[in-house]
Amino acid sequence: MDLPPAERHLKRWEAVGMTGQSMTVAVAAATPSSCDATAAAAETIALVLGEDSPLPDSRRAVVDLVQRLRGHLMELGALAASGPAVDQAHAISSADLPDGYVPSRVYLRRLALAMNDVLAELPAVSGPS
Repeated sequence: MDLPPAERHLKRWEAVGMTGQSMTVAVAAATPSSCDATAAAAETIALVLGEDSPLPDSRRAVVDLVQRLRGHLMELGALAASGPAVDQAHAISSADLPDGYVPSRVYLRRLALAMNDVLAELPAVSGPS
């Protein structure tokens, strides 16, 4: 499939957040082998950054989301060209999760924003024709 130039770098992906409401997240076009990883990362990002997504109510929920985002970074970091977004995401990811309600949620949001930037940097690849 050959995408028009305007859509070659970013596609839109529909995600359903924790509240059941959907939101649209920008994700990079990906090869079939990386589509699942890209979609999974976008879904996790939507759970954190969604306009109607509530803050996680427990430390365990924050830890689970942070671990998911770190896993997505490990998977997608190899696909993205080395650049500022990947470096920033690795720097944030390598830091310890802070204690406390507000600091841990701020860290989670920063990591999700960095991962969204990584998705935007993934190289655009045309799928099969």
